[in-house]
Amino acid sequence: MSRISPSAASAPLPRFDRPAGLRFHSGTRALVGAGRRAADPRHPVTKRSDAAASTGADRIPGEPMLSSLLALTFATHAALAAPGTRHTVTDHGDAVVIDLAWRDRKRRRRDATVLLPSADVEAARRVPARAPLRKAAVSAAKAVEARFDGDDGVTVSARARNNGELVFTAKGHDMASINRALHDAEVYGDAQMEAYLRAHGYRTFAGDVVGPDHDAAIRDAAPHLQDLARSLGDPRGDRRRYANQVLAFVQSIPYEGTRTSPDTWKPPLAVLADHEGDCDSKVTLFLAIMRAAYPKMDMAVVHVPGHALAAIDVEVGDKDATVGRGERRLVLVEPVGPDLARVGWVEKRSQRAVAKKRKHTVRRVQTTTRAQLAADELALDKVHLAAW
Repeated sequence: MSRISPSAASAPLPRFDRPAGLRFHSGTRALVGAGRRAADPRHPVTKRSDAAASTGADRIPGEPMLSSLLALTFATHAALAAPGTRHTVTDHGDAVVIDLAWRDRKRRRRDATVLLPSADVEAARRVPARAPLRKAAVSAAKAVEARFDGDDGVTVSARARNNGELVFTAKGHDMASINRALHDAEVYGDAQMEAYLRAHGYRTFAGDVVGPDHDAAIRDAAPHLQDLARSLGDPRGDRRRYANQVLAFVQSIPYEGTRTSPDTWKPPLAVLADHEGDCDSKVTLFLAIMRAAYPKMDMAVVHVPGHALAAIDVEVGDKDATVGRGERRLVLVEPVGPDLARVGWVEKRSQRAVAKKRKHTVRRVQTTTRAQLAADELALDKVHLAAW
């Protein structure tokens, strides 16, 4: 009998939050890999580290300032929305109508009406707030046991642990067959677990890190946001000016996530319908609107410790914070709000993290269609099956 068991969990990523009431929020959950197995380490676990306060003293001159020191004590979640905003949702059966009002960077009132398919909004709302590792592992364990049920002389049992790790046990007549079955079960279990995660809005990244599948969320939402993209401005004009108009709209949406209410992931359509979202949720909405306006624009989700930013391909200004080098350099964007910072401005803490290679991760948003990705994954599955 052979047994495969995971190694000890790695330490959680650092996190920083601002005290309730500060006008820029910076905090998102940290998802780190934990369980490494002998052959193909792919079983991670989610961790959420403790929050540590930071101050607003590092705000650069000329940018939005904190509204009042009293807000540090008395601000509530409702007060974190930008003034002059409106959000009403009307369900018409097959469609959801969302009426929005907000103020742009010149404090002018703006209005928009968004029509979304009810089925797509409900699907976005069903995406789990955190990676469903335990459910993914249970699903994968059942699939492994159904596939390796002893027809070839070896029976494999799979058990899911609470942190999303899988443990395999095999019975057979010789060690060579047992070891081969355990290896195949690992590969098959990993593929089944990844398929479950992707079907529920998550995926595994390098280093066994499990997080929201921003790429798929942006691709799925962009076709539904074309009317909203046109209502926010004229994409045919200056890209930077248009990006600032989109940014002001996203920044006006209330931030979701406080010290007492952990940050939760939402796809773009859910952020619009619920009118709230945390760092990477609002980043994804911003990029989805930009993708609807510019289908071939180079863009990325940038993760720094405890926070998420957007990065887009617009003309680089002298004072812009950027990521990348040369022609691949992208301008950083802070969609979290509610203050209306311009494109290219981010907090100094985030700038310092981006300057250090090991302190940030850039995940570029692909322009590949879902059909192409599905075809690639199917071809990869056929290769694995042929190997078995």
